[in-house]
Amino acid sequence: MADKSLILTCMKNEGAWLLEWVAFHLSIGFDHILVYSNDCVDGTDQMLDRLAEMGLATRYNNDRKPHHRPSYQLRAYRKARKNPMLEDYAYTAIIDADEFINVKLGDGSVGALIAETGRPDVISLPWRVFGTGGIAEYRPGFVTEAFTWAARENRPRPAQLWGMKSLFRTEAIAQFGLHRPVQPEGGDWAALRWVNPAGTEMSERYHAQTSGNWRFDRETIDYSAAQINHYAVKFRKSYITKVLRGSAHGGIARDETYFQIMNQNEEPDHSIARLLPAAKARYADLLADPVLAQWDAHARAWHEDKIATALRSPEGKELLDHLSERDKLPENQIT
Repeated sequence: MADKSLILTCMKNEGAWLLEWVAFHLSIGFDHILVYSNDCVDGTDQMLDRLAEMGLATRYNNDRKPHHRPSYQLRAYRKARKNPMLEDYAYTAIIDADEFINVKLGDGSVGALIAETGRPDVISLPWRVFGTGGIAEYRPGFVTEAFTWAARENRPRPAQLWGMKSLFRTEAIAQFGLHRPVQPEGGDWAALRWVNPAGTEMSERYHAQTSGNWRFDRETIDYSAAQINHYAVKFRKSYITKVLRGSAHGGIARDETYFQIMNQNEEPDHSIARLLPAAKARYADLLADPVLAQWDAHARAWHEDKIATALRSPEGKELLDHLSERDKLPENQIT
């Protein structure tokens, strides 16, 4: 019997994009999604609760209390590690709602990735950072189809371009981290088999918790077998709503500087396209549920209203002008 696999994630107001993300990862073989949501007002919680009723997800409230530290993610990971439901899943992937696991091996499933790499303890996958493609206006549809321009492969800077996210054997890891495991069970890194998607062993230097060990090095960066499609900025007008609300992610402010870093439009990447027919079929199944359809429409309307509100303010208009100046594509790029 195939290994059961779980996605662990945190969410805040991701409703406009949620069902595509859920449908995609279910379609590539993940069995369940465990979500710690915080301070959602757009319908995300209601959608997740309906998915829970359908047996597809589990949601826990992770709202920030006055005495809490800012890192809602680390708080969620500590809670998750103690959650007995994890015992039912051989593998766990920790990713965000703007990240898609793009397996290029075999049938594109998470099972194929695990099998092809020999069932290791940890598989770390590289980010492929996608930009706006010059698109300003929010529009419904699949994020994975709208954005096809990404950073050049093997470009080491800015640092985020070689960032990693990880899939790991659940029982092998004692402490979870945002990008990679923090501590193995028993404390013995040497007992773990840790590879990149192509099966290359990660070096011993990754056993140390040093500042740069959340990203690949020249010996291990490899996009050939799998990658994380990372859509951090999406539509230009969608992004301004994050800046104006003072959003932060992993301790990094979502501001104009972050936009410049993550808005990468150097070369096209359509590698995820072969996985989308199955994702769209699963998406259609989800939307056939009237409760999900209602909250999906609500979340999209909420997002559109946030954009309209932002653009009515002088700050929003000025910010959009600034981002537009930084979002000029080379003349040979056609979106």
